[in-house]
Amino acid sequence: MSFVFRDRLLYKQGDEAARQRALKTSQQMDEMARAFGHTIIADFATSKYIDEKLHRATTAAVAMLAGIPSLTAELSSSYTPARATIAAGVAGLRNVLRWAGMLHGQKEPITGIRVIDPGYPVRRRSVARVTHACIVHHFVEAGDLVKVGDPLVEMRDQWGRSLGIIQSEYEGFVISIPPGVVCYPGESTVLLAIRDDEPLVGEYPADYFN
Repeated sequence: MSFVFRDRLLYKQGDEAARQRALKTSQQMDEMARAFGHTIIADFATSKYIDEKLHRATTAAVAMLAGIPSLTAELSSSYTPARATIAAGVAGLRNVLRWAGMLHGQKEPITGIRVIDPGYPVRRRSVARVTHACIVHHFVEAGDLVKVGDPLVEMRDQWGRSLGIIQSEYEGFVISIPPGVVCYPGESTVLLAIRDDEPLVGEYPADYFN
């Protein structure tokens, strides 16, 4: 599904100027994301966000080091984007230009794609990790809402025999399904948007600069 990624903003403990800049930039990023009009998803929890070095990605670096609000638009995972997705992305971009005062006119409605607002902030999490080398059969697809206990995938062996069903540990919605049906043990088979209880602005871990 089409959505916009929202980075977390980190600052060094005791640096009040950096904290104030991060808070201001974070508010601008929220406004810009709402102007874009697509589903809004925060990145991984802080520990994984750092482990994956996503705090060094272009958007995060621009926001944290330069104080310039920035977002990553994910316009679906297909190699050939659908026409409706392209149109929704361009409309969102024009809306951001209007928000920034660079384009005149009223905000355009985002049509042709599904926009999900579960009523609480969400972040991405890779889930449904298989326990066997297997062929996976998905019970969900991008955009589906899920509850705790809902079946996500069934693992099958090469003869089609069931190796078990993996249920959701979280409430949220499906962002995407990784391509392919053959998986190795430990591979994630679903990307979910789950409730995000972590702050979007916070300090680097205490041992980060050691």
